[in-house]
Amino acid sequence: MSAGGPYKGNGAGASRGPKGGNKHTTLSPAYETRQLKIAYGLQFHPDESLDCTPQKYLDDHLELSASLEKISASEYLNHKQGVRYTIEETISKQKFMEWLQTPGLHVIYMGHARYGRGPCFGAHGLNPNDRSHLQPGEDWELGTDADSGIFRMGYPFLGVPVSELIDHGYTADAMKESEGRPARSDCDPYLRHYLTSLRPMAPNEMRDKLAAQFRDYQDGDRYWTYKTNEGICIIHRAGWRDTLSKSSDLGTLQDPKNPKKTKMTCRVFTHLGCTSWVHNYAVVRWIANWKQSGNERYAHWTDNYSYKPHAIGPWVHAVISYNQHNAFKSWGPSLKWALKRANQAIRRAGANYQLK
Repeated sequence: MSAGGPYKGNGAGASRGPKGGNKHTTLSPAYETRQLKIAYGLQFHPDESLDCTPQKYLDDHLELSASLEKISASEYLNHKQGVRYTIEETISKQKFMEWLQTPGLHVIYMGHARYGRGPCFGAHGLNPNDRSHLQPGEDWELGTDADSGIFRMGYPFLGVPVSELIDHGYTADAMKESEGRPARSDCDPYLRHYLTSLRPMAPNEMRDKLAAQFRDYQDGDRYWTYKTNEGICIIHRAGWRDTLSKSSDLGTLQDPKNPKKTKMTCRVFTHLGCTSWVHNYAVVRWIANWKQSGNERYAHWTDNYSYKPHAIGPWVHAVISYNQHNAFKSWGPSLKWALKRANQAIRRAGANYQLK
């Protein structure tokens, strides 16, 4: 990393000098700015369960040089690529949705997949007074304000262990026996394996006094359940449009019948929650019809449980390290390269999942 003054290598017009007492960077028009926007889901905040932030990972692994410089924790210059990278972070669902609707951004979600229901947000995933325990409440589902709860992008129906409902303390929008069985095509791929073994159960058969955690419960209601190695699971109403969350679902932004009018205009969406390829890829790409076209609408996913090692550091590292010039050109080659490099890094760290 050079110590200051104008950098003159590779014909790139970059210079640094004092401005108001702080390090200042000016770039020639030959540089393209690419903005990485990281939205941290409930619990996986940098000060909670996320034990290695992107900044820490970059400090530990990024090889700085005259070709790749760190200006600050939120700004990097890749002279060889001709790109200036900036990093902004949030835990706000509204900010995440604003980013999804902003052209040219690379939006990254790092957090729980909530069994496929979608990115989930809130102020605290862990109890601030006892960080060994969860902070239960409605933020794990519908939310308590505009900045919390789930941004829906799942199949209409999916299964969730009853233990999750108990541990997280939210109100479940579960499917009643009286509604009939769900159609296979409306079910998350994991749920489809259990459709022939569904059994209706009353809440008190699952656990005493659990009925209060079922939305619109009436005496005598029974709900569709099945058993896995995680215990009894219940079928949630989830969906990606026309949900209880309405303005916080994919269908609010994307109309599959008129994809050219999409409000989801970010250039890249990277979903680093567990098994997002299985749960959400087909919903986003084929059902909602948000497909790549030219240099727009790239998307990346995980193919298995991705709790640890986390992919956020390796992914950001790989994205900003591309070693070919492609400023103001297609992002495709650099993203393909980053995918390979990030997968190599998480595999070396012992991961049993890959990014796709």
